[in-house]
Amino acid sequence: MSSVIYRSPALYELLMRVLYATHYRSRLRAISELIEDDCEVVDLCCGPGALYRLELRGRGIDYTGLDINPRFVARLQELGANSIQADVAARSDLPKGDYLIMLSSLYQFLPGNREEDSSASDEGERSARLLVERMLEAARSRVIIAEPIRNFAQSRNPVLRRVASRLTNPGTADQPVRFDEQSLDGFFDSFEGSLERCFAIPGGREKVYVLRGRGQA
Repeated sequence: MSSVIYRSPALYELLMRVLYATHYRSRLRAISELIEDDCEVVDLCCGPGALYRLELRGRGIDYTGLDINPRFVARLQELGANSIQADVAARSDLPKGDYLIMLSSLYQFLPGNREEDSSASDEGERSARLLVERMLEAARSRVIIAEPIRNFAQSRNPVLRRVASRLTNPGTADQPVRFDEQSLDGFFDSFEGSLERCFAIPGGREKVYVLRGRGQA
């Protein structure tokens, strides 16, 4: 089950700031710079909406955030953004947009990281690979995925490891499986025809992958 951290958007964001320290804002800015003004953005597993609040709001962007946590969804609504409470893995479709993005959440869809859910579709539909395929079909311009390659939840510091483990359980299950840089690069190798670029995010703890969408204008 999710911890008290997920019951408070403010506490969640505070702890994210502590974990990412001086790179908290720069990692959001690196994503924002990939997105054009006056477009449609769909943010999967959006959390309490830091990217929207700090970087995208005021740019004429039609933003929609999806998250399983009702408190995060309510926070986005307070900010004036479109938001949908949803388990992304259980949805049969994804909202269409110019950009579909997912920040630091792809690991949640790896085998072994989700409890069985009779309301969800089969295991294949919950897999990370098919999720990315669905994102590509829904995106008219680009899919942007940022994922940790150096994980706080595997830190040698027991306090940091414990806090990070709480932060990375959204309420679906414990999340024992993580990517490293080699396995993440290997994962995106199968999307070579769509992959345009990848780069390390400020601080070097995450890597960003930009893929060309397949959705129709």
